Amino acid sequence: EQFEQCLYPEDCDQVLQALKNALLHHQSYDLNFRVLWPDNSIRYVHSFGKPIFNLTGKFIRLIGTVQDITEPTQIAVALRASEQFRRHLIEECLIGLALFDTTNKILREANPAFANLFGYSLEDLIDHLRYGDLTPPQYADTDAEQLRQLTTQGRFGPYEKECIHRDGHPISVRLAGVLIKPQQQNFLFVNIEDVSDQK
Repeated sequence: EQFEQCLYPEDCDQVLQALKNALLHHQSYDLNFRVLWPDNSIRYVHSFGKPIFNLTGKFIRLIGTVQDITEPTQIAVALRASEQFRRHLIEECLIGLALFDTTNKILREANPAFANLFGYSLEDLIDHLRYGDLTPPQYADTDAEQLRQLTTQGRFGPYEKECIHRDGHPISVRLAGVLIKPQQQNFLFVNIEDVSDQK
């Protein structure tokens, strides 16, 4: 009963069920849950335990460990929240944002504004579109020069050119890119906006 009072109410059933299963099936348990400290603060713990039985199968005692994992858990929660926030910003951004794999120039990620700019769905483009596929041939040299600048300086642009919409009409765009290296992989992060109305 004293143990139950230390458990965070929403985690109580989960913990008690794990203990019940351990005793019933003579098996160990391994779980994370929240506990309430005397000052009413909430702590996250990782608990591993194993019930001990005598030769007749009678329960003797429970052995195990309880480790305070509050800090790493809070960091993980904060990182997930931060990632969700960044994803929300990217998805709601009115400027097209895209991430290309520099090894094969394939589009790996993009926001809806990028797809809408060219009249496609994200499913049409991600893992299919190559950098430059929507660019008319007359801009090939310009693109090549910008990519050389990316190699030497880690970024290019902003510069303007035309791209081809899905229905075939040209779109005047302004774009810039930067080389990023998450997890030791090279990606080109591009922002692109429609400047047709400015022409």
